[in-house]
Amino acid sequence: MTRFDRKTLVTMLAVGFVLAAAIAAAAPGAPVPPSLRIASFRNQVAQGTMGGTVGGGAPTAPTHSTIEFGESEVLTWIVEACHMQSVTLAFDGVNVATGPRRNERDGCYLHTGERTVQPERTTSFRLRAAGTPVAGAVAAPMPTERSFEVRVRKPVLDILEPVFNQGTMTVALAAQNKGDGKFLRNRINVAWSVARAPGHHSPAGVPFANGTFDVGPLEVAAGQRFDLGSFTITDRAQAFSHDVVQVAVRLSPAYPEPLGETRESFNHRWETQTFTINSGVVGLISLGSSYNIRLNNYRNGGHHVPNDCSIALDVLGNPAGMTFNIDRFTHEVLIAGPPLGIPVKDEAAIFVNNINASRRGPDDLFFIRDGKLGVHLEFDNPANDEVKTGMLFGPRDVWKDDMIADVDLSAFTIDVLLTPELRSGKVSYGRVEVIATGVDATAVGALDELINTFFGDYLRRYVRNTIVTYLTQVLQSNDVRNSVADALTQAVTGAGGVTRILSLRAAGNTITITYL
Repeated sequence: MTRFDRKTLVTMLAVGFVLAAAIAAAAPGAPVPPSLRIASFRNQVAQGTMGGTVGGGAPTAPTHSTIEFGESEVLTWIVEACHMQSVTLAFDGVNVATGPRRNERDGCYLHTGERTVQPERTTSFRLRAAGTPVAGAVAAPMPTERSFEVRVRKPVLDILEPVFNQGTMTVALAAQNKGDGKFLRNRINVAWSVARAPGHHSPAGVPFANGTFDVGPLEVAAGQRFDLGSFTITDRAQAFSHDVVQVAVRLSPAYPEPLGETRESFNHRWETQTFTINSGVVGLISLGSSYNIRLNNYRNGGHHVPNDCSIALDVLGNPAGMTFNIDRFTHEVLIAGPPLGIPVKDEAAIFVNNINASRRGPDDLFFIRDGKLGVHLEFDNPANDEVKTGMLFGPRDVWKDDMIADVDLSAFTIDVLLTPELRSGKVSYGRVEVIATGVDATAVGALDELINTFFGDYLRRYVRNTIVTYLTQVLQSNDVRNSVADALTQAVTGAGGVTRILSLRAAGNTITITYL
């Protein structure tokens, strides 16, 4: 028997174990361990850059990429399978082709593929791999999954507050890219409209101005402010008929991918202005104005003429006036009676006979005093018999002019004080105060000494009161008030560039108007 030393014996045992293991592995039906993994899932690597390792190394590829809105990204994958009969891939839940197969070491192979995506917002894409192992495999591997995020830098157009130029009625529009991505070079359609702004209990009005225009092509970096252009509101009166207007703006970019419209509405309160009417202004108005007043209700023979009185006021070419009536004054007078016989009564009558006042362009026609608008009227009375008196006899009113003296009036002045106020958006007046100064009445004719001695004060009061009463009534009438208001308003708006009067305040020697 051959004897072996210990070293030789150990070597022979080791070789035997290795041969036994090799025979066992090569034996038919021996189980093998299948594997399946996603070696790489990322954006396409640009030429000349490093990719991820394959074959057991940890992937070095990034987990996300960044693109601009409207751009696309190519995602690639490498799937490694060992001892797998088949492999299936799902991209974001949708089955896709696995791509070309490349065999590697024994029982292992690679699938490579790609897919182009164009997300509108930041999106995480998922790749899922599953498969069936070869026959005799130990067990099927669990499905594996990896994700890759494509971050989208998107422009966000924000419409800025419009800038109004109230003098030229132009509105400048601007916007800002408040997104994290640049706005690629494209055109933007701008649509605008202007309407009455909504109130607490009312919606916005129907637009009274609107339009559209294109701007660009523009390329706008993230955070950049840029001008869109401007438009002009042509109907100034319509715009200023509202204290607050609403400007609605819509931006519609022409973009490779739908970026969506941007809409915004802005309320704008018009800036009010003030215009002061002072002595200088009313002096200029006076120079371009005139008045003509006629007071008469007499015709020869003691006949009453109705509606033969008139007042005409022209303010800077804007006329106002009306005709009116002064009733004749009659008073019963006892002509004869007991003890002379049957009482006989007839009527004494008083008429106003052509009292006239007329001036053109006086510099003192209008004045302001104690917060009131004054009108200064001068009656020169160059003629005689401004007040006709006489007797009316019998049922036919036979006129006897020479029985009672007529009355001559001296020159006198009238100051009309009008309390200014705003009525329906017009410069108008409320209270009317007529002040007659220097009225002197002198009877000339039959019984004149008696009349002047005993009835002089009465005649002066009668004449003064008649003029004051009827002028007050005329100036308080709606027709004259409206005509004067129209004339004053047109004079003020023409002088001060006023479109709409909002308020009026009078104090001292000025009247201040707040307007648009």
